Amino acid sequence: MTNQTPYRFSTLLTVRIQDINYGAHLGNDAFIQYFHEARIQYLDRFGFSEMDIGDGLGVILTELYCQFKGEAFYKDILRIYARIRDIKKVRFTMDYQMIREKDQVLIATGYSVQASFDYQARRPLPLPESFITRVKDYERGPKVDKT
Repeated sequence: MTNQTPYRFSTLLTVRIQDINYGAHLGNDAFIQYFHEARIQYLDRFGFSEMDIGDGLGVILTELYCQFKGEAFYKDILRIYARIRDIKKVRFTMDYQMIREKDQVLIATGYSVQASFDYQARRPLPLPESFITRVKDYERGPKVDKT
């Protein structure tokens, strides 16, 4: 992998026909959907969701970046790695890497920034302590979780 800190979490996704664009490769919108799916699965491993990270709070996307490194094609199996690398008072940053399984080619890298959000009050609030603790404990561990 290209980053210095190892990723503990990854998931496999297969390129679907609806993800292919006129260039016969994975469309740019699908990259964002794949990062989103990895984020959902990452949160789910803790029993969280984008609507519930504890204390009645969810998360809202505030920033998104994707750097395209290679092509992916219909039926390719992609491993999407995800990790939380930076936690602040109200927000956290997730990194992503997308690698084609059969030849280990790097297809994309990216990151997203999420803020803790109270959907009832329609405003950001500090991240729940339980969320911060669970994520930090997990990210410090040595084992890679390849689900």
